[in-house]
Amino acid sequence: MPQDPPEGLKPQAPLRSTMMEKFGLRDWSTLAARTGVKPIVWQAGQRAQGRYLDVAFNADVLAARCDSDGFWHLTLRFDLVTQAQHGSFRQQLDTVITPHGESPQKMASGAPLMMVRPL
Repeated sequence: MPQDPPEGLKPQAPLRSTMMEKFGLRDWSTLAARTGVKPIVWQAGQRAQGRYLDVAFNADVLAARCDSDGFWHLTLRFDLVTQAQHGSFRQQLDTVITPHGESPQKMASGAPLMMVRPL
């Protein structure tokens, strides 16, 4: 099943079909393959780094599962207890991220709530 592009990169339907016709592409997955953008593949036991609520972290991936739509469900255990800006402390977190390592949810600033990459 073809994947939609990340939010903000998805053109409106008329433009989308025009782009596909112009470049001779069947779907967004074909476009991603041609651009060389590779989705991140996660597995339990990996090390990760990133930002959660704009606070940097390093973590272990305790569990990883990919949905049919390409989104990843990760359980992360932070190396240090992380204090978010609003004062809550977290040692472990379940999150959902796009194939490119960002949460679909955004903060008020427009930045992703979670950004994570393999170490």
